[in-house]
Amino acid sequence: MIAFAKQSGVGTVTGTGNATVSGGVATKTITGALAGPITLEATSAGLTTGTLAFAVAHGAAVDIVLTGSTADLASGATRVVTATIEDAAGNTVTSDNTTVISFAKASGAGTVSGAGNATASSGVATKTITGVLAGTVTMEATAAGLTTGTLSSFDVVPGAATQIALSGSTANLTSGATRVLTATLQDAAGNTVTSDNSTVVAFAKASGAGTVSGTGNATATAGVATKTVTGALAGTVTMEATAAGLTTGTLGAFTVAHGAATAIAMARKEAMRRMAPPVGKTWPRRLQAACHRHRADRFPATALHSTEQAFATDAR
Repeated sequence: MIAFAKQSGVGTVTGTGNATVSGGVATKTITGALAGPITLEATSAGLTTGTLAFAVAHGAAVDIVLTGSTADLASGATRVVTATIEDAAGNTVTSDNTTVISFAKASGAGTVSGAGNATASSGVATKTITGVLAGTVTMEATAAGLTTGTLSSFDVVPGAATQIALSGSTANLTSGATRVLTATLQDAAGNTVTSDNSTVVAFAKASGAGTVSGTGNATATAGVATKTVTGALAGTVTMEATAAGLTTGTLGAFTVAHGAATAIAMARKEAMRRMAPPVGKTWPRRLQAACHRHRADRFPATALHSTEQAFATDAR
């Protein structure tokens, strides 16, 4: 009985074991497995051991193995993904310097940049990708005739806050009515920085003749801060939201419009009173009334063409 076995080396084979001598000869059929040098031996009790050294080489390429970190990737940060061309036994096909590997997102709501094609060198191709929009991402590597390689999913997470996005309605706001303004803290890619619960955002009027009340500071919760403003004096208003170290957010201009009439402002012409009337005569008094839609609105309610105005003279 002869025992065939691997004596040394990093390469491997299958099919070793025992064989019975017939006519002074024993044989075994072995199959190359993992690439590398290997020394086989044949032993039998009382006989000098026989050895044979050779190298197991890789076979034909059959699949792609895609590797890389699957830890969270911050938006704006980079990561290297590696595609290895392997034979059926998992050996790297080091002789391959021509296969073009296509790296792409296979699925997920998140996004990365930097994917695309790369040519293998010694059976290996790499790409450096950058996190963009937050969400889960699964990457894949493909090439004609080879089994696709897939990397387990990872999450793209928001990067550091760089800007404020200010949102809200830009329709006319009636004086006395309210409106909610929302300031969202975002990273450079526009992801909401949901981890931010401390930034203080200042809401204020940036420009315009109109005014609103209710502005001031608000602290972000999960990257969002809000303020409820109330229309005051009529006119155009542009709002802004600011915070230290962040790009200011601006809301497109809207118009504060007059509200419902609530009071009459009365005045009389003074021009004639500056001149003395003729002897025995008095100047007539001319009164002018303007309807105001809201106490804070100093502009006449020009739309009230049908409002009736009643005047009475005093005893003087």
